[in-house]
Amino acid sequence: MSYSFSIITPAYNSASYIKKAIDSIVNCNYDKSKLEYIIIDDGSTDNTFEVIKPYLEKYQWIKYIKKTNGNWGSVINYAISNKLVHNDYVLICDSDDVVLPNAFSEVNKKCHNADMVYGSFYLWNGKKIKIYCSPFLWFFRRNIIKNNKKIFSPINIPITTYIKKEIFYQAKPLIEKKPYQDTILYNNFFLNSKTARLIKKPIGWYWKWRDGNTMTQTKVNSPILIEVCENLIKTQSHDVVFHYILGCKTLRKYLKAKNISFQFKNKLSLKWFPLAIRWIAWILYFLIVRKYLFPLKSQH
Repeated sequence: MSYSFSIITPAYNSASYIKKAIDSIVNCNYDKSKLEYIIIDDGSTDNTFEVIKPYLEKYQWIKYIKKTNGNWGSVINYAISNKLVHNDYVLICDSDDVVLPNAFSEVNKKCHNADMVYGSFYLWNGKKIKIYCSPFLWFFRRNIIKNNKKIFSPINIPITTYIKKEIFYQAKPLIEKKPYQDTILYNNFFLNSKTARLIKKPIGWYWKWRDGNTMTQTKVNSPILIEVCENLIKTQSHDVVFHYILGCKTLRKYLKAKNISFQFKNKLSLKWFPLAIRWIAWILYFLIVRKYLFPLKSQH
């Protein structure tokens, strides 16, 4: 069986870099009759459309929609409320990211009808520097409570996370005109999924250090991230390690302001470390990791 894929690209003033994202999808090694590509222009004021126009004239499976500006979350809300996706799996490819040539083939081969599929990826600076990252390395894991059990969720990078259409349409509405809505969205996807699979092979490039990128510009203790922390607490009835997702300083500032005390749930087991270096791991755990990276539980 060959699965079909719907790709959504939110675009806003992306004229200088969106061509790389589109080319990566157009040139992928997969049957184009199984692809549906939807570019949603979030009210761009530059010549983003002029860059996209030649592709629309050449490829019937690429669609372009322009809406009023409302930030990233509004694009996803628009796609869901208007039932824009029709294929088996949904991929959100931001306009500054790149899908690797064999990505769809890898997902098709290894998804086994899972609700979510996570792929490894490269962090890159838009030029030559790229760093391999697995979404399930121990220091990338997210700790989430699901069905009263503690489970690990891999890091959520849109460019390498594929969601079943049914799960996509179950997502709660995102807050418009606010950044960092992908954190809330992908945790919501994970909680609604019964099965998830991991692909170790890199299937995308995540452009994190771009000038103008929200992740690059926003400081970890900014009021914007404090607000996102509050939204995470209000919208999700589980313990998410959002202090790692959004920054330790952000969480500490928020908790202090709200007079909320937290404690650790449990200690880390390092039995899987080789015995010869286990003592080093314990030192790092007590000095660094235990304080910052492991799950917290409210005293309230």
